[in-house]
Amino acid sequence: MKIPKIVPPPDSLSDADYETKAGSIYAGMFENPNYPTPVPDLATLLLAKNDYSNALILAQNRDRNAVANKNVARETLSGLLLQLANSVMTTANGDKDMLISSNFDLAKEGSTTPMDKPASIELTDGKNAGELVGKMRAG
Repeated sequence: MKIPKIVPPPDSLSDADYETKAGSIYAGMFENPNYPTPVPDLATLLLAKNDYSNALILAQNRDRNAVANKNVARETLSGLLLQLANSVMTTANGDKDMLISSNFDLAKEGSTTPMDKPASIELTDGKNAGELVGKMRAG
């Protein structure tokens, strides 16, 4: 069984969804007994989240400077959430319940597909000196 992991909010989220997810993570971490000393501290995270929320409001008019400030605020928040995700994973040490309590999304466990034994393996000289080309054919 694989060790459970979390993922920070993906960059592909819309601005509004990113703001919502950041707020959810803050709520999950606030006074969470599993994480008494998160890094970064929650006051810093809340300040960055609020700065981002305010920048979102100001950027609604599409002013170039306001949009640039919003993008900087999002990058700052993103960096803090990445740092927090690493802190949460270190503290939880694979405990799935602890990870879930942080409100970060769990990474997909994925699956493995066993490979069939190859029917033949062929090595030939490559085009360059010291280069080999390997080919395997399934059985």
